[in-house]
Amino acid sequence: MFNLEKLKVLFVEDEEKIRINIQEAIGEEFALFETASDGLNGLQKYKDIKPDIIVTDIEMPHLNGLEMVARIRKISPDVPVIILSAFSEKEKLFQAIDSNVSKYIVKPIDIDELLEVISDLSNKFDYQHLIELSMGYTYDSLQKKLYLNDDFITLTKKEVLFIDILVENKESYAKNDDLYKKVWNDSCSGTTVRTFVQRLRNKTNKDFIENVSGLGYKISKR
Repeated sequence: MFNLEKLKVLFVEDEEKIRINIQEAIGEEFALFETASDGLNGLQKYKDIKPDIIVTDIEMPHLNGLEMVARIRKISPDVPVIILSAFSEKEKLFQAIDSNVSKYIVKPIDIDELLEVISDLSNKFDYQHLIELSMGYTYDSLQKKLYLNDDFITLTKKEVLFIDILVENKESYAKNDDLYKKVWNDSCSGTTVRTFVQRLRNKTNKDFIENVSGLGYKISKR
């Protein structure tokens, strides 16, 4: 079984008693078990914590669970979602399937069943694509995303390409020729690259990217 202590779970449920009971029952099993009281709150919490798995009710005020999932899918198409609902009507089930949910559990919630479903989903995870860098940064080589702790760093397409090449060569350095070719198609000047790197340092940390004099660039190991 996958180590649940590495997982971040977002549990979205408008009934306070259920939220409290579930958190008390299984919250300590995970690296983070965050709760939200409705779909809008859940959407914001998703953006804040970037959970590995979402568990959500359907019928909630402000924004229902399926609407919330549809919005989250625009941000992260592949995050696993477990739907909880007292409804057994085919219409609700079909809507859940259309939302590309991973599992569907009918209320009342059975704690053991919920844990088993989360465990089954987590067994499919492969964290080898999460690469720990220096200064608290992590790079997701699958999603091509850079994080500082749990905060997502917004990058342009060229910045993503640049970071991706540096990560591939993190044990040494990325050669200028490779960077110029893959990021700029050999259509750039030294000034263009230096300005680009300075902007990227401003987004991250002034020491995050190091210049290897006359040769290329690398990610700091400080």
